[in-house]
Amino acid sequence: MAEKSATCNAMENTENKGAAGFLAALHPVESENYLGDPDVVCFLLRNYAHSCLGRVSEMTDQRTAAAQMDIDDGQKLADVFLGKNPHFASIPGYNIPGVIDRWLVDEFHIGGTTPEDRVRGVILSFLSAMYDVWKLTENQSDENIKLQVDAVVQEFSSLLLGSPEWNAPIE
Repeated sequence: MAEKSATCNAMENTENKGAAGFLAALHPVESENYLGDPDVVCFLLRNYAHSCLGRVSEMTDQRTAAAQMDIDDGQKLADVFLGKNPHFASIPGYNIPGVIDRWLVDEFHIGGTTPEDRVRGVILSFLSAMYDVWKLTENQSDENIKLQVDAVVQEFSSLLLGSPEWNAPIE
């Protein structure tokens, strides 16, 4: 698994304050891929963004196909957060349809008719935010870009972890 980032480490101080964080605290990490671990969630989001951004750079003449692949990969990631991928240990009682998606509706005000639509919508909103950062990188320092990327990853990681402070300003 990826090395811990300072941003994800900072989340450990707040992620246990919400209902999902409470559930995660009651169920200690039993798996390397535990969805209650902020580093796992950060890794999943960063890996997804990296794949999509790389793909759009490589497929400049195939934008529609690249966008469809982003959506398809977003659904696979949504399935992970809905507890449908056996390679990832869920937060018991949280990473299930009807719970995590309800949290996302209440907190992020995402639409959708099914749990899959709602979670995928948040994943695609994350990707959209990452594309926005990517578009603005031309005249910025590497440090500034890293700060912006870290901020987006932290915000969406906290949201997907069920932290009530998911949209709190970064200190």
